[in-house]
Amino acid sequence: MRTLALLCLLTACGDVNASTDADLDGGHDAALDATPDGSRDAGEDAADDDAGARDPLRIADRSIVAWLRADRADPWWIEERIAPWPRVEGDRDPGRRAIVHDGTEVYAPGDDERLIDACLHASGQWTAVGVDAARRPFLVRGDHAGAIARAILDDPELAEDPRAWIETPSDTLRVGALSEASPSVDADGDDAVVALMSESHAILLHRWEFTEGAFVRGARALLSPARVATPFLPIGASYDNFDAVVAPYLVHLAVAPMGSAHEGRAFVVALADRGRIDRHNALMGTDLALLRSGPGEHPSDALVFGVDRDGSVRFTVVAGTVDREDEPFGIAASRERVAIVGRTRREPGRDNTELHAFIAQIDHQGRVLAAGTWDGARSALAQVAAFAPDGSLWVGGTHDWTQNPTGISLYEPGTPFLLAASAEGWIDRSATLATTRGHAELRALAVGDDVAAGGLENGPLTHTGDSDPSRIRSDAWASWSAR
Repeated sequence: MRTLALLCLLTACGDVNASTDADLDGGHDAALDATPDGSRDAGEDAADDDAGARDPLRIADRSIVAWLRADRADPWWIEERIAPWPRVEGDRDPGRRAIVHDGTEVYAPGDDERLIDACLHASGQWTAVGVDAARRPFLVRGDHAGAIARAILDDPELAEDPRAWIETPSDTLRVGALSEASPSVDADGDDAVVALMSESHAILLHRWEFTEGAFVRGARALLSPARVATPFLPIGASYDNFDAVVAPYLVHLAVAPMGSAHEGRAFVVALADRGRIDRHNALMGTDLALLRSGPGEHPSDALVFGVDRDGSVRFTVVAGTVDREDEPFGIAASRERVAIVGRTRREPGRDNTELHAFIAQIDHQGRVLAAGTWDGARSALAQVAAFAPDGSLWVGGTHDWTQNPTGISLYEPGTPFLLAASAEGWIDRSATLATTRGHAELRALAVGDDVAAGGLENGPLTHTGDSDPSRIRSDAWASWSAR
């Protein structure tokens, strides 16, 4: 098949104006599914001496969630103190998050609020999105000294948009109990773009300018209508590894960077299952379809939207592998392409015997360029992607873990992996990461002159804290290595 060859040529040779459609005929690439060079034994050997890593960073009782700026001399990141799975009303998961500049906390919301995501603007200011105790999303603007402005994210058109509600319309924008962590923010110059899944499971996008010290509402778009969704909940679990329970209710956002042909275009990805697709087609007048070979198959895929600065939805496309359950966990945009990463369930039905990392690419017009999987040791999940300045793609995540084949419980710990695309296939660069201990994940990735990676180590498994919630903890790690 041509899928892997095209994917690797695109990622190795930089951004191109490719228009070739992905090969989605039901097969897949042996090279994408090949066992990585960094097998379990090789990874253990490399972990002994932090091969290729320099200046590793460790922070007790924390996790690094995302980079805002990964420059080793001036780093900004979002860190989290992980928390148990909520058991009673008012419990929050994930735990307390904060914006940190080179080890110093710059901003964290109050105890009854949650920081979800943040971005750094070229001006040096940042915008954070959070959720208050009433599950209303809010924006905060700040700088090195802390917060300077705040606004509740409202939507005056919400109550008048019948596609945004299942039952009684409301003019108050809220997220749901399962979509509470869905707000995602990215910078478009000095503007902020926010995508989220509402309490009625509608997917929305809003743009906000920051003018004269205040947020000013910009364009708004309903990307996909409200729908009824039933979660697959854990039984007796104390921790949600990989946010697996709430992943179907999250959205991920990336904005085309300055200098691209479609500068400022926002790309949003969410899970595409049968309920989402049927509801979207019925209310949005589309004819989307999941990627399957016959009526007996029930896959899931990635539903990707492209939205211009004026709120116009330029495309909606389904990307994934045929007949398999793909689920998106992250997104990244370069000047020409968009990468979507996550996991693929290899066995039919709700069988978690082995999961593979899922990697797809589209161009800025919504044409699917490639989609395939990467077979790590035991099970693998791609959690984050990043494009280098030359346009090459890097992917990070966690592999070598095992999961309850019929449930969601992680019962053997995982290890971070790092992949770099080349014309020959995926190059395993995991040996350049810092040594990690216990259950460890790669959650933050940025590629410039260096490759900056970070995440958590000494983390819990699904039932670690069942009898003692205080055992739900982790330590943060980060490393910088030569590209």
